[in-house]
Amino acid sequence: MYELNRVLLQSVGPKGARYEDVLLDFRDRNADPARGSILYLENGGGKSVLLKLLFSALLPGRKYVLGADANTKTLENFVLTGDTAHVVLEWRRVSAQGEALGEMLLTGKVYEWRGRQHSADSRNLREAWYTLRPAEGALTLDGLPTRAERDFSTFKRPFTSYKEQLEEANRAHPEIGLVWTDVQRQWLQHLDALGLDPELFKYQRQMNVDEGDADEMFAFRTHEAFIDFLLRAVTDTEGPTEFATNVDAYGDKLRDRERLQLEGRFVEGALERLRPLAVAAEQRSDAASALKAAQRDAETVHAKFAVTAGAALAEQEHLGERAEEQEKLASRLETRSRELQEQLRELRRRAAQFRLDAANAALAEAEGERKREQAELTAWRATEPLAAHRAAAAGCRRT
Repeated sequence: MYELNRVLLQSVGPKGARYEDVLLDFRDRNADPARGSILYLENGGGKSVLLKLLFSALLPGRKYVLGADANTKTLENFVLTGDTAHVVLEWRRVSAQGEALGEMLLTGKVYEWRGRQHSADSRNLREAWYTLRPAEGALTLDGLPTRAERDFSTFKRPFTSYKEQLEEANRAHPEIGLVWTDVQRQWLQHLDALGLDPELFKYQRQMNVDEGDADEMFAFRTHEAFIDFLLRAVTDTEGPTEFATNVDAYGDKLRDRERLQLEGRFVEGALERLRPLAVAAEQRSDAASALKAAQRDAETVHAKFAVTAGAALAEQEHLGERAEEQEKLASRLETRSRELQEQLRELRRRAAQFRLDAANAALAEAEGERKREQAELTAWRATEPLAAHRAAAAGCRRT
C-alpha cells in the first residue's frame, strides 16, 4: 500500500485561494512515512480547494470533482488565463504494519487552457495525468522541471514543454518509468495496476462531499441500499448504464413508432406540396446569391476605381507640389543669376579700374623717366660749349 508523503500545488486554484507554489509535507520528522496529518485552517482558508485538487488528480472526470454537484465549472475556475497548473502527489510504499519499504511514486496532473486563454467551453481545458518513480540522480519531486530552477517563470512552462521535459528525463533515466496519458479510463486502469485503488478514492471523495464522517456514508437505511452500494463497489457501472440508456432510447422509439410513421407520412405530403415553393425559394436564393456576387463585383470595381482615383489625385498633388517647388527654384536661380551678373560687372569694372590705375602709374613713371632722361640729355648737350668756354678762358689767362 502507499502513503501520501508530500503534495505540490502550482499555479492552480480560484482567484481568492490560489496555490502559486506550495509544497505540503506530511512526513513524520522522526520517520520517513506519513502516519497521519492534520491541517488547521480557518473557514475560507482553502481546505475545500485543496481536497478538490487532490481528488481531481486521482479521479478523472467532472462528476468526481468534490463539489461538482453544485458547480460543474469547478476545475475551469481553478485554471486561469496564462496558467499551466500542476497537482503532484508523492507516495511512499509501506508494509501492512506501516514500515517504509523505500519505493517512491509520483502521480501528477497538468491543466492548461488551449492557447492559455480562459474559455467558457470546458472542452478547451486540456488535462493529462502521469506517474513516475523518482530516483536520486534522475528525477524527484524537488527536481521537476517547474522546481529545479526555483524561478517563478519556470512553473509557467507550457503544457507541451513540460511533457517534453519529462520525456527527455525518461529517455536519460528509463528507470523512472514515465507513464503519460490524457485518457480517463487509461488513467484509472493504470492507478489500479499500481495499487492505488480508484474505488477507495471515490469513497473518500463521497465522504468529503459534505465534510461528514465515514460512519455517515456507511449508514444504510435499507437492505436494498446496502446491496446497491455493494454492487456499485464490485461492478463497473459505466457499461450497464450506457446499455440501459440505449435500451431506453430504443424503447421510446418503438413506443412512438405509430406516431412517428404518421408524422413521416405527413412530412412526405407536406414536402410534396412544398417542393415548388422550395424550388422557387432555391431560385430566389440563387438570384440573391447572384445579386450579392454582382454587388460584390461592383463594390470591388468601385473600390479599385476609388483606389486608382485616389492614387491619381495623390500623384496630381505630388506633381503640383513639385511644379511649385520647381517654380520657386527657377525664381531663386533667376535672382541668383542677376546677382552673379551684377557681381561680374562689378568685378569687370574693378578689373578695368585696376588696369587704368596701373596704366596711369606706368605713364607717370614713364613721364618721370622721360624728364630725367631729358635733363640728362640737356646736361650732356651743355658739356661741349662749357668745355669750349673753359678752354677759351684758360687761353685768355695764358695770354
